Amino acid sequence: MTLLDTLIAFVIALLAGAFGSVLGIGGGLFIIPSLTLFLGEDLKTAIAASIVAVIATSLGGGNVYVRRHVADIRLGLLLALATAPSAVIGAILATHINARVLAGVFALVLAVSAYRMFQGLRASAAPVPETEDEPALSSRFRGSYFETSTGQTIRYRVRNVPIGIGASSVAGLISGMLGVGGGIVQVPVMNLIMSVPIKVATTTSTYIIGITAMAGAFVYYNHQPSYVDPALAIPVTIGVFIGASVGSRVLGRISQSALRTVFTAVVAIYAIQMLLRVFGIGAG
Repeated sequence: MTLLDTLIAFVIALLAGAFGSVLGIGGGLFIIPSLTLFLGEDLKTAIAASIVAVIATSLGGGNVYVRRHVADIRLGLLLALATAPSAVIGAILATHINARVLAGVFALVLAVSAYRMFQGLRASAAPVPETEDEPALSSRFRGSYFETSTGQTIRYRVRNVPIGIGASSVAGLISGMLGVGGGIVQVPVMNLIMSVPIKVATTTSTYIIGITAMAGAFVYYNHQPSYVDPALAIPVTIGVFIGASVGSRVLGRISQSALRTVFTAVVAIYAIQMLLRVFGIGAG
């Protein structure tokens, strides 16, 4: 890589880290197509660099959210137990599954997620009254956070925990295969299915995607030949870490509705990208 290539990779990662931290998706959504489009990097090399950078996003943004008591640590650790093993499987299978078939299924999942979030289903994640038949597992996950944009304390209860765990396994699989952090699936799952407020969902996703990414990065690094190119991964990781640190401080100023709108738009754009890949258009 030339000095200019290194600078371009750093700037791409800087912007991706900021957006990825705010939206809880790790930045891979922006890093992978940008590296392949502007630098002509091989797709698998870009995925490997993205997975390493996702770890930086989690470290740069996740610790801020934990200190501010916005991320749901207990829920995040539970979901991480499901995402990490499936991320390893996804990384191992990455070179054996037809990319167009995977892209088609992924595009459909994303399109449905974008549509449901656009419709505002459970958008506010309003607290649900307790009932006698409340599942024991779900009743253990209650939380609250201070919404700085409104000055209110928002209380919520996590619903459908078993379904969320299952969906998190899918998110881990996608993370390992595509290097996008898993948050692109996990955030809608937490918000729409588990009734977690969108801001808690994005911050919790940022908090746990590093665990998922570490599992997948190990596979890509140990592949012979290794897909992790230090000349690319280092500037990308540094850029993402700085960007994620900045983005995590911006999040508190964004309202719930604005954050949901931005996330819905990002999911829709990524769905289109995946659909184009089905027809062989775009990277990969």
